[in-house]
Amino acid sequence: MVLAAAVVLSLSTNALAFEYTSDSSGFKVNIPDKYQVIGAKDMVIAASTQAGYHGIVEVKANLSTAKFNSDIKSMNTAIKAGENILEIGEYSYLNGANKYDGFGKMRTLLGTANPEKLTYKVTKVNNIPALEVKKISKINYETLYPVPIGDKMRSAIEESNPNATISPDGKQVQFELELIENIYYVSQNDKLYKLFSFYMDPGKSKEIEKIVEPKSDLYKILKQAEFKINEFNKASKYFNKNVEFYPSKDNNKPLALPNDIFGTTYNIPNDWMYGFVIDKVSDTFMGVSEKESGGSADFNVVMALPYSTFEEALKIQTDTGGIVINTENKQLNVVTDLSKINIQKLLDSYTETFLAVSGKFIPKNKEQKGLFDSFLDNPAQSGIFLDYNIKNFFEKVILTKNNEVLKLENFKNKTYVNEYNGIINLNFDLIINLPENFMTGNFIDENFKKLSTEKVYNFKPTIESEIYFDRESRMNILLYGRSKKVPKRDLNTIINIK
Repeated sequence: MVLAAAVVLSLSTNALAFEYTSDSSGFKVNIPDKYQVIGAKDMVIAASTQAGYHGIVEVKANLSTAKFNSDIKSMNTAIKAGENILEIGEYSYLNGANKYDGFGKMRTLLGTANPEKLTYKVTKVNNIPALEVKKISKINYETLYPVPIGDKMRSAIEESNPNATISPDGKQVQFELELIENIYYVSQNDKLYKLFSFYMDPGKSKEIEKIVEPKSDLYKILKQAEFKINEFNKASKYFNKNVEFYPSKDNNKPLALPNDIFGTTYNIPNDWMYGFVIDKVSDTFMGVSEKESGGSADFNVVMALPYSTFEEALKIQTDTGGIVINTENKQLNVVTDLSKINIQKLLDSYTETFLAVSGKFIPKNKEQKGLFDSFLDNPAQSGIFLDYNIKNFFEKVILTKNNEVLKLENFKNKTYVNEYNGIINLNFDLIINLPENFMTGNFIDENFKKLSTEKVYNFKPTIESEIYFDRESRMNILLYGRSKKVPKRDLNTIINIK
């Protein structure tokens, strides 16, 4: 999950500082620029292609701080005797999960790893007694497909990771890498915390930017700074030094994320998880250079869903054998067998998701006309024009091209435009029919024009969206999807931009 979210959030190139606060677990940390954030109420992970991954999570443990600090002294003796601390029953609480069962299940699976190198040390983090654990593990990733992968997916895999091996029949993809971890266990206010930093050996796994053709405009957005070990070490020290602990407070307050473009706040439900990016694109706008577009842009992105949805999806995959983790051949083997995953059950587990993208175009020339001024100068005509063309686009472009795969029902659109701003509302029931081979890239090669297999998976969310724009060249796109089994949520309770 962490790696997948990090890939999605890799659109970030220069994120601005953000303070993460967890009242329920009693800690906070200021996350500096150049990081993307994955968070929930009791954990946070900051990701950077240049400096790796760094996070803090509360660990489930019925343990007082006094007991942990006493155990630290005993651990020091055991370390000097060459014992493996994580395998000593007295300290089994170190292997406890964080408060989320989904992460706990994954932690249990990954905890079986047999690292190539494992060292312990009793030290201090911010003058707090700590157990340091350093690990280097080999990981073998293997993905098994029910049908051969398509040419486009094969090319993407070969370009992104030249070390990957694809079987002759196109049904198996395998590659290896090294996982390097620095972990610190500390206790404050009778709570146990795990501070961690890790990275994948960049010599074994290439960057995502290689998937994109270097000459494309999108390449300018996706291109990331290369990983540097000194940046990783600096970042690890920074997060350990700057985390602050305080007595926890049990409350159900929303998780607050800043939206500086509109001077407001995203209020994410307390039991959700999120991915968050605040960005300043200094020399491009939508992949177009400043010279070509006449300016640059700031933007932020929030993606969120109930933690229970992620947890259930993970459970479906592991319980059916779709994801298997073992330690054969003295390495960590992660095997994903797509033929064993109950795709329909996975789709049926969907509840709701929220996506918001805010942006502000910043013209290079102050005399330059605003990005949306042409619409706002003629509000009456613009409203009619946008209403007609949006409906025409969905009915005659999308639905005609993809009529076997994608369908819309109960489609409604309405545009409101005045001299200062405009709002476009789009609501519809989305019906997606996914063929069996949609995960292999053959579906992409079919260009979404027809169903290429008899076995079809159905996905039917209800979509509510709102697009806002104004004379300050600001734009906000809200997209809320939900299953019909979930009561409708008022988007204004998450963020209100008018």
